[in-house]
Amino acid sequence: MCVFAVAIYNIEARIRDRDLAERSAAVAKLFAQKLDKDTNLMLATLRAMMANEAIQAAFRRGDRTALAQLGGELFRSLSTAHRITHLYFIRPDLVSLYRFHSPAEFGDEIHRVTLLKAREEQKAAHGLELGPMGTLTLRLVMPWRQGGELLGYLEIGEEIEHLLDEIRYSLGIDLLVLVDKRYLTPEQWRRGLDLMQRNGNWERFASHAVLAQTAEELPAALDERLLRQLLGGRTAEIRDFGRSIHLAGVPIHDAGKRHVGDLVVMRDITALESTFQWSIVAVILISLLAAGGVLGIFYLALERVERDYRRQHDLEHRLLRLDSEHRRILQLEKLSAVGTMVGGIAHQLNNPLVGVVNLAQLAEREADDPARTRELLREIRSAGEDCRDFVKRMLGFSKVSCFEGKPTPMAELID
Repeated sequence: MCVFAVAIYNIEARIRDRDLAERSAAVAKLFAQKLDKDTNLMLATLRAMMANEAIQAAFRRGDRTALAQLGGELFRSLSTAHRITHLYFIRPDLVSLYRFHSPAEFGDEIHRVTLLKAREEQKAAHGLELGPMGTLTLRLVMPWRQGGELLGYLEIGEEIEHLLDEIRYSLGIDLLVLVDKRYLTPEQWRRGLDLMQRNGNWERFASHAVLAQTAEELPAALDERLLRQLLGGRTAEIRDFGRSIHLAGVPIHDAGKRHVGDLVVMRDITALESTFQWSIVAVILISLLAAGGVLGIFYLALERVERDYRRQHDLEHRLLRLDSEHRRILQLEKLSAVGTMVGGIAHQLNNPLVGVVNLAQLAEREADDPARTRELLREIRSAGEDCRDFVKRMLGFSKVSCFEGKPTPMAELID
């Protein structure tokens, strides 16, 4: 039973691991799909802006005031309705002309991967970019050409935190977004928290900063050692305030193919474990009942066999007693027959012997008459011969016949 329980537990553990692996793959796939969906939405937005002649003229002139007036309301609408967090007008020399999300910052040269790729290929480029302040932003950059002239570049972007809630409700899991500290500095990180008015945690892990999370609180057991295990491609199971949580890691790569962070998938399997434990209890109880039934049937069968054995033993004992009685009766019959036979033998021997004794007495009295004595001796001899012949006949009757085999020519038998 213990071996059975251990085997069932191992099977259940493999099922949980496979299910978590499938959910992790689903997270990666759904994350990519939502990025593509939002990219298409941002692409349509940029094309609509490029079709606006007033915005086009202001961009050509480098008129920051006109751009702010023409695009400010649009940016606020995009921020509210579609969570757009970044919108840039960039000159052909890659110097920022206007940032709608931070108007005071301009005139700096930008060298992000998506912008460099758009300049190199002269077509739209998009991808995740890790900003210096720790933001993971989906960015789309489009070259703006008019009549063969490159006016500059339009860049639009959104931070990915809102995607986490969508994935959470779709797959029934919690997510944790981690950013590798090698690409950040504590000062820039804290500046980003203040500027974007977002929550984050720099101190929780030594190697990674917590960018976003869907759970209200992270499990206390999720420490640096466990994090390294997850980022190494393995899964883990922890307990936190009575809950069982299954964890796995999904890598995040930016537009430059760098591994800049990870998504930690956290699945609460408390209800699943409870159901499984009750299932094991039910299976064990059913097995015990089945085993009890089998033992009961075996006991009844064994009792019947024992009863049949006792009956057979009693019958054999009776047969032995009957056989013993039969042999005793046969022995008595033999003794009776022997007694009868002995009586007959005694009678047969007694008659000649009486004659012998009487004749011997007569011969003794008539010893003076030789002729009479000889006659009596002949009769005594005859009586003795009769006894001898009787004894021979008895010996011949009691003797067991035997046959002696010897070679015999068949021709003689035929003749």
